[in-house]
Amino acid sequence: MKTTFGVLLAAAGCLYAVPALAQTVTIPNTFVAGTPAKAADVNANFGAVAAAVNGLGAAIKPSAVDATGCGSGNGICAAMPATADTVQTINQVSITTAGSGMILVFFTGSVECNVSTSGTGIEVWGQIAASVTTPTLGDGLALFRAMGTTGLYFDSPMDAHRAFAVTAAGTYTYYYNAIKLVAANGCNFYGGNMSAMFIPQ
Repeated sequence: MKTTFGVLLAAAGCLYAVPALAQTVTIPNTFVAGTPAKAADVNANFGAVAAAVNGLGAAIKPSAVDATGCGSGNGICAAMPATADTVQTINQVSITTAGSGMILVFFTGSVECNVSTSGTGIEVWGQIAASVTTPTLGDGLALFRAMGTTGLYFDSPMDAHRAFAVTAAGTYTYYYNAIKLVAANGCNFYGGNMSAMFIPQ
């Protein structure tokens, strides 16, 4: 009986060893030294710990959604507007959460720009945001900058990731927005895959 009780304590200790992920466990029976422990009481305690551990696994299981890339194969995902400083949404992804927690959003793509005027620089900004908005310096900003002669093409990955805290259940949509800071150059996005993962609090 001492060995069985020791295993029970060890199991309970493992559950509380990770306080950030643990949940409250109520042990139905308390044993006192010098008194016999009934099998039914011991089994009830094991059952309480087992239920908590099984519930813990479900509670911390993340959910994820993967949006189809907006460019098929090597096709163009989105062409940047000819004018400078015009926001272009390359792709978006939505995810539904069951409660509060953290949403991790990822974008994978690349941009190709050609120099239409010799000596002209190319600058493209891209950023994940919770709305269609102009990318700014801060979280998740991807920057591409180059300069060359007429007819020269530049390619660059524009991968990004960003974390968003949510306080309630709901459906949340995130966007990958980009701007081109020079009007004279043509730029196209390729790939443009977005995915999101929800981690419960």
